[in-house]
Amino acid sequence: MKDIYGGDIDFSLTTLKGLSDIVQDESLLRKISEPVSKGEDIIPLVNAMVDVLKNSITGVALSAIQIGIPKRIFVLKDHNREKKGYSYYAYINPVVKDMYDYISFKDEGCLSFPGKKVTTKRYEYVQLQHQRIDGETCNCVMQGFWAVVTQHEMDHLDGKIMFDRQIKITGRNEPCTCGSNKKFKKCCGRLL
Repeated sequence: MKDIYGGDIDFSLTTLKGLSDIVQDESLLRKISEPVSKGEDIIPLVNAMVDVLKNSITGVALSAIQIGIPKRIFVLKDHNREKKGYSYYAYINPVVKDMYDYISFKDEGCLSFPGKKVTTKRYEYVQLQHQRIDGETCNCVMQGFWAVVTQHEMDHLDGKIMFDRQIKITGRNEPCTCGSNKKFKKCCGRLL
């Protein structure tokens, strides 16, 4: 397996030390991730991704590219009330089958861009097909916050970042986007 710098990674010879560093270089994050091959041992990589999320206060998801491995894998961290902790879910070779109902999502963030928040245009629902760690193919529908997170992580796998999805919010005193030459608050803004 190769990392984003072109070096070989032999998981049998390493403890995955160093993979806890989050990639912040935009040019590296823009690399398109490769599918996981059948029979490929990705358990050490998924474990390393889970470790990164366990050590993150704000992170709820991580793509392999964010720790330097261009593989089509992302992991979600979900609060588990019953266990009074977190559960982690790996999505391998995910494919979006359908998305519907546009929403504006305020304050989307990313572990690769600490402290940065943007408003993005996303979908409320995402139908996803993926493989589990045991190789079984699954289908699921993500809704609301988790649909946004899924789209964000899918973007990472496709070499896109949240700034590519950013939408501009028109200020009340800015010219209206409809082209009327009126201030937004006196034109389309009064309809909100």
